[in-house]
Amino acid sequence: MNEPTDRLPPPSDASPSDAPPPLATFGLRALAKLADLVVLNVVATLFFCAYAVLGAFGLSATALIPWLAGLFSLFCVAYFAWGTSGGRQTLGYRLAGLQVALAEERQTPAGVGLCLGRSLINSFFLALSNYGIGLVDYLPIAVTPSKRALHDLIAGTQVIVPGRPRFIALGLSAVGAVLVPAAAVFLVIKPYFLQTFYTPSPSMAPTIAVSDHFLVNKFYYIRNSPRRGDIIAFRVPASVASYFPSGGDTEFVKRIVGLPGDEVRMSHGKVFLYGRATPLPEPFVAEGYRQDVPKKGSKDDQDDWFLRRRTSLVQHVGEWWIKVPPGQYFVLGDDRNDSNDSHIWGFLPQRNIVGKVTMKTSPQIYDL
Repeated sequence: MNEPTDRLPPPSDASPSDAPPPLATFGLRALAKLADLVVLNVVATLFFCAYAVLGAFGLSATALIPWLAGLFSLFCVAYFAWGTSGGRQTLGYRLAGLQVALAEERQTPAGVGLCLGRSLINSFFLALSNYGIGLVDYLPIAVTPSKRALHDLIAGTQVIVPGRPRFIALGLSAVGAVLVPAAAVFLVIKPYFLQTFYTPSPSMAPTIAVSDHFLVNKFYYIRNSPRRGDIIAFRVPASVASYFPSGGDTEFVKRIVGLPGDEVRMSHGKVFLYGRATPLPEPFVAEGYRQDVPKKGSKDDQDDWFLRRRTSLVQHVGEWWIKVPPGQYFVLGDDRNDSNDSHIWGFLPQRNIVGKVTMKTSPQIYDL
């Protein structure tokens, strides 16, 4: 007959500290991604500013796009590959207490090669996000017990939680993922570097047609002086706001024709500068202005030059010329007969110039 015993079963060699770290959930990884987006948005802002600055040195606006987009893509891949390999952590992974490890062991950090591969795969799916295919990458995290994204399944990695998540910081990062790009656009990029516009009128046709979108480099004239032929965006001077139906409370776009000190006149559809025997070459103008400007005694809006701006007129050999004052410019639309411009309301002060139009972005992209 067996007797009862007080002996306990032999102790196990395993201890709680030897247990594998828990797997990262979809929500925790999403919060980590939002924190990393704050970093990427800051870097993207710097790239936009660099785009405007480089454009001010005369580099082609369209040629800069693939170079800067490629450099930004390389930065993103390097950020995630280097930051998640060998036990290192990106900002988001640090705040979430996450780490990339080998799926078979879960305790061993993944190397640079594997993390580079998973970052490239992840970037590939992100590039397809607009088509909905990018969701396939992260869907397995939510529906499989292994909680591995598709790029983890392919690379043989696993995201674990060996540390304690900092949920307050993660929550603030989630808010920052929305606020940082908004602040970058409205407080940095748009006021000082780049802004997109569209034209509601045909005054710059055929160069810029109705509803075309175009890019204005606001940094350009910090380094350069306005030149003849530049297409510019400008604010309407308060002194001539009455010439505009909206009161001039928005930006307009025209082409610089006369520089400070120039003497300008339009005759037989051509623009002449005093001292030049031939008219300005303007292949972008489909039809020259039908009236001569200035012309004393005409019955249209050109009487303003004699009634209000007599001091801006000079006469040479019986012909009147418009003399552009210092610090001001004479601007015209490319559609000369359907443009509210300097031939009607006068000169544009340099301080009212917003920036140079460098590129049309729709319906086709090309330099202007």
